[in-house]
Amino acid sequence: MITILAIDPGAKQKAGTLDKRGTGVAVLEVHDDKPPVLRGTLLAPGGTQTLIDWLTGPLYVPMRSWWDIADEVVVENFLHLNAQANIEPLEMVGVIRGLGAAQGKRVIVQNPADRTIVSHEDLKRVGMWPGSAGHADEAQAVRHALARALRSGNRPTVELLAPDDEATPDDPGPSSW
Repeated sequence: MITILAIDPGAKQKAGTLDKRGTGVAVLEVHDDKPPVLRGTLLAPGGTQTLIDWLTGPLYVPMRSWWDIADEVVVENFLHLNAQANIEPLEMVGVIRGLGAAQGKRVIVQNPADRTIVSHEDLKRVGMWPGSAGHADEAQAVRHALARALRSGNRPTVELLAPDDEATPDDPGPSSW
């Protein structure tokens, strides 16, 4: 079994807003002999300093313990395409990479497009759609974790996400993964 901690960095929310955006976090157990198991998701409001506090101290126990048990940490590579864009997610990627290197964690920086191989509909179909108010950012993290499992060739993940109409008795799933 491999435990993947997936982080989809987001910008700090503006004070006083009802915006439910933030950093999506998901923990996925990937097995060789059974489908992956989603162990939890959360929406981490706040910015870079909050992320540092969560990953290095006791501020938020679930995220810290998830970091500790993770075999791999997958983080979305934030693309800075606009001079006016908030670069805080880019700073967060740097923090995750730096802490990972300092602690001997395997950190995989994944392109935003990698998550597109798993759709929101796929998450709902396999029962991995987060149910909280911040579901969109949490869903992005789950999609990154599943994409990592797919890209690593984990057969149970491939079979789980194969559309029902593509599986036949002679062909257990798509060969295009």
